[in-house]
Amino acid sequence: MLSKLADEFIKNGHDVTFVSPRNNSFPYYPTKAKIISVPSRFENVRVLRVIFGLWAVFNNILKMDSACVVANHNLTSYLVFFLPNRFDKYYYVQAYEVKIVSGFKSKLAAYLSYFLPLKKIVNSERILPGYFKNVVGVVPAGIDLDLFGRGELKSKRERPSTVNIGFIGREEVHKGSYEIIQAICGLIDDFDMHLNVAVYMPSIPGKLKLKTSFFDIKNDHELAFFYRQNDIFVATGLVEDGAFHYPCAESMAAGCIVISNYSPLLDRKDSNNLFLRVSEVNPSKIAKSIKAAVLMDDSSVEVEMKKNARTVERYSWDLVASRFLKLISDQNSKA
Repeated sequence: MLSKLADEFIKNGHDVTFVSPRNNSFPYYPTKAKIISVPSRFENVRVLRVIFGLWAVFNNILKMDSACVVANHNLTSYLVFFLPNRFDKYYYVQAYEVKIVSGFKSKLAAYLSYFLPLKKIVNSERILPGYFKNVVGVVPAGIDLDLFGRGELKSKRERPSTVNIGFIGREEVHKGSYEIIQAICGLIDDFDMHLNVAVYMPSIPGKLKLKTSFFDIKNDHELAFFYRQNDIFVATGLVEDGAFHYPCAESMAAGCIVISNYSPLLDRKDSNNLFLRVSEVNPSKIAKSIKAAVLMDDSSVEVEMKKNARTVERYSWDLVASRFLKLISDQNSKA
């Protein structure tokens, strides 16, 4: 995401530099921003590698002129905190990492980072407990609407009798793949279905496995193709209800009927699709939503897809970047 934001910042006339340890310095997305890759030491000793990597990043930032510095991880937030006051310090919180990292020390480091007196920008107003201060604004993640927003509205007549259901498989328990599979297993005799899974193939029971296809995703073009193979897309997880969720947004843009406990589906103001919004993620609730989605008539499907398309329009990268830059500009005017 930061690569995409950086490119938009550059389009707006700003200079952007990423400073990162060498073993973690190649962004997933190509970017026009400058990348400073600092040497990594103690490759085989994790604690020392992290400490000396952060120290090297810190020293490289010190060499820069006064700048706006943005941390996007709990460990780098401490680094930004200790920078001199000539730097404008921000912490872009994209996940409540306390619920994601494992181990007491890692959870403690993540939790304490949110108390640092950095100006926090969050990607969802629901992402942090309300007692954390210095939240200066909300900037959601963005998606490539040119790539993902090509889903064509399908009428009931054009859709095959087999209902294609998709989800992104993940190994981490909190991502909720197990609950989705259990829900779909309970529906296998209710209607003709086919399951599409991307990224990671979890364990799937034999009867459902015969009706399952796996998509090994290597890039976003393949991911967009995968979304468009599905009539219904399940984008649920066990943590951070209401936070921005890429599969939710991207599948909405791609023309799927989406079932989720995440934003941007939850941000829709209408009440037409409440049965698609999962308030409690468990197999029973997911199955109930899938059954309701299967029973939607032609006009309801068309209305839902059009509303999804309108909802994700505000998540284009240019609009998200403009929102981020305006927040920083507003903070500078208050200084």
